[in-house]
Amino acid sequence: MDRKSPVTREQAEAEELAAIGQEILINARNELYLNMRYMDVALSALFPVPDYAVRGLQTDGISLFFHPRDLAALYRRGRAEVNRAYLHMIFHCLFGHFSGARDPRWGNELIWDVACDVAAELLTDGLPYRCVHRHPSPLKREFTARLAEEVSVVTAQSVYRYLEKRQFAVQYLLRLRQEFFVDDHSLWRDSPNSDKNQRQGKNNDWDDIREHMETEMETLSKEAGGGSEGLLEQVKIGNRERYDYRDFLQKFTRLKETLKVDTDSFDYIYYDYGMRTYGNMPLIEPLETKELRRIEEFVIVIDTSMSCSGELVKRFLEETCSVLNQRESFFERANIHIIQCDDRVQRDTPIRSREEMVWYMEHLEIAGKGGTDFRPAFQYVDGLIASGELTASGASIFHRRLRAVSGENAVLRHRVHLYEGRLPGCGRARVGNQDYIGPRRPGACGGNKMNIKRAKEEIKNSIEAYLAKDARGEYLIPAVRQRPLLLMGPPGIGKTQIMEQVARECRVGLVSYTITHHTRQSAIGLPFITEKEFGGKMYSVTEYTMSEIVASVYEKIEKTGLSEGILFIDEINCASETLAPTMLQFLQAKTFGSHKIPGGWIIVAAGNPPEYNKSVREFDMATLDRVKWIPVEADFGVWKEYAYQTGIHPAVISYLSVRREYFYSLETTVEGKWFATPRGWEDLSRLMDVYEAQGKTVDRDVVAQYIRQPKIAKDFANYLDLYHKYRSDDRIGKVLEGGRDEALMAQAGKGAFDEKLSVIGLILSRLGNEYKSLYLREQYMELLMNALKSFRTSSEADAVRRMEEIYAREQAELDRLKSAELLTREEEYVRRDVLESVERYLKLVRDESLDEPEQAFARMQAEFARENEAFGQMYERAGAMTERAFDFMEGAFGTGQELVLFVTELNLNFYSLKFLQEYECERYYQYNQSLLFEDREEQIRRRLEEI
Repeated sequence: MDRKSPVTREQAEAEELAAIGQEILINARNELYLNMRYMDVALSALFPVPDYAVRGLQTDGISLFFHPRDLAALYRRGRAEVNRAYLHMIFHCLFGHFSGARDPRWGNELIWDVACDVAAELLTDGLPYRCVHRHPSPLKREFTARLAEEVSVVTAQSVYRYLEKRQFAVQYLLRLRQEFFVDDHSLWRDSPNSDKNQRQGKNNDWDDIREHMETEMETLSKEAGGGSEGLLEQVKIGNRERYDYRDFLQKFTRLKETLKVDTDSFDYIYYDYGMRTYGNMPLIEPLETKELRRIEEFVIVIDTSMSCSGELVKRFLEETCSVLNQRESFFERANIHIIQCDDRVQRDTPIRSREEMVWYMEHLEIAGKGGTDFRPAFQYVDGLIASGELTASGASIFHRRLRAVSGENAVLRHRVHLYEGRLPGCGRARVGNQDYIGPRRPGACGGNKMNIKRAKEEIKNSIEAYLAKDARGEYLIPAVRQRPLLLMGPPGIGKTQIMEQVARECRVGLVSYTITHHTRQSAIGLPFITEKEFGGKMYSVTEYTMSEIVASVYEKIEKTGLSEGILFIDEINCASETLAPTMLQFLQAKTFGSHKIPGGWIIVAAGNPPEYNKSVREFDMATLDRVKWIPVEADFGVWKEYAYQTGIHPAVISYLSVRREYFYSLETTVEGKWFATPRGWEDLSRLMDVYEAQGKTVDRDVVAQYIRQPKIAKDFANYLDLYHKYRSDDRIGKVLEGGRDEALMAQAGKGAFDEKLSVIGLILSRLGNEYKSLYLREQYMELLMNALKSFRTSSEADAVRRMEEIYAREQAELDRLKSAELLTREEEYVRRDVLESVERYLKLVRDESLDEPEQAFARMQAEFARENEAFGQMYERAGAMTERAFDFMEGAFGTGQELVLFVTELNLNFYSLKFLQEYECERYYQYNQSLLFEDREEQIRRRLEEI
């Protein structure tokens, strides 16, 4: 019989409901996080707070308040309903809906509430994830269709204007309020006495989160694709800043010689020698031309239709002209056309010089005010090209459309149109009898960009296909059809490293050159005169010595015995002017000078896009049509797998897991280029390992030597201090060795997110080192066991001679693989350990005079059993540390997002996956299963039914 009073039972039920409610919201946050990694920071920004005084769900931008019974009722309708509600409130915060409630421009409270809910719900409906899917009602479908006719980009502001303009009846607005209702907005309207600084700080926090999210969606996270374009567009609108037209116009520049002394090519040594030796005869004069990147041909098309504001058009033209007016923007004799067009071309003003640009700015007039149709502009430019006024390779069209909206605000949209693909992302197609110039379909021309892992797979597949032979030993794809592979991507993302990995995995040779380090003579060889007979007559003929690059391929074949391999040429599109024609011949004919690349050797080249390197030269169409184009880009998720496997410092991995936007960053300022690259992070990691072993400090100045972005260097140095705070006394190590530390668990559980992440990073680091040691030891045991097995099958009667044969064979194999550069450092160390053990076994057989093979094998078998027992102890130790890690994680963080992150990271680590595939860790499988949210939902429903 339950002796508890009704009040006590009610209080216990309320506490249980509150606990279940928090678990429901944490579960929703985790499920959303696993589907939308780019929202990691946003999803962690609201703290769930049970409150029986509120109605349903609501947020003030800091906390997520919920009535436990209302939340339980919502959960019973479906897990997706809670996920939608959580995401709905995150969208309110991301796009500043709560701050807009105090803006006098959106003074109608009912309309603003409806507009905010419509914007958040339609964003959610546009996401391609099952966890938030809901079939829309007829009213929602009808209203959404009507809205789409007049509002192209759905934001709370644009919906508010639409509702205000249409002057819907209050009853209809109330129906919409009920249809789109998710959360209570009463906390949005602060009292007049509320702290303005606190409100502003709250807005700034969400601004930072939104900027972080845009970077994640655009540059790092592939999860943002496939249906999240509407969300990305709204995030961009929220983050919109003034465009830097100087940087934008730089995309249209081309490399060309101009009359200007090139002091960089002036060699004072020869000049001084000639003047001193011959009096007034310098041996070398400076070049009178210099290669510069400037605009030569450019077309601007301005929409001057009735729908555009004349004042805004004029302001845009003035700003654009002021940028073009800078002396260094274009060549002395440029060919710029500024075209004003509505439904026909109204005016074309050619600009040939800086003076003409000044005149144009002073006499600017707007012509047009008709309908909007840009096809006449395209046809007009085609005519300019046909007449020779413009060249197809240089002409480009840029138009900016400005649509006036209430007050001084304007919605700005831009498109970039190009002739002959001058910018990636655009192309030209024939539609009926008209040319359509616009955004290029994915895969056309340049193709979709690959991450470095996908690029590596494609390179391996190509090499395996190129080296495949038929029954007669001939290549299935003849050499003339084996297109060189051309990797094009930003510097520092690992293009060179993957070539080393591919060569090892394909067991082929690798010769690597950076072409910018070579002159024309070293690339194609030096000329010499030889005598040849043609038609009975002798002639003096110029021939060339063998190219240094081709010779190095033959040397690699002689050294390694590998007749097939990869010739890798880096920075191929940055070759000097004298070497550029040679590079084109190399890609097209696989020759340097008159010497061909040996058969069986695949050409792989790499380069950087022009925005990363001012020395880049463009390839012509004939060359591009002879290469296999592989565009690559930075991808943190792929790099993290590599980082775990190669032992990147755990502080770097854990830091970048939170600051993904800092993994690859490039910023151009008036002070120069500031950047952070994967290469920089890896090199810094190697230095950190050595510094820590030597007891030296990695401070902000050291970080800045590798991470050339001051903001990132400072932030990482601060994080490193926090990381070392936990590492200094090795409290994490002691916990994993078996010591329970309640104080450390409490400290970690109450810490900020960065602090929690540093603790998780330390645990993962210690476990990762243990798993890696175990994996390498297992490789050692397998190789040693195979060596001992070969002892049994040897035909040699003497045991000592059998072991000597095995030792010689292992030594020869190690030397062969090492000379062929087919071993990683870890693999070489493992084979050296095996060789030392074989030598130790040989010594044991000699010292104990074990001449009989059976007797010797039994003795070695006993010795191997002891090593195997030690390996088993290593295995048990790794298992115990894994269990203690879960003990600590549960004690410090419960079953929250931190544990989800911990299990996710275990699943990413190559060595931890190898271990956990064999070790039966119940909690690992339990928490892995808990990520299957259907099981968790069923458990929560049962608990709700029991109350």
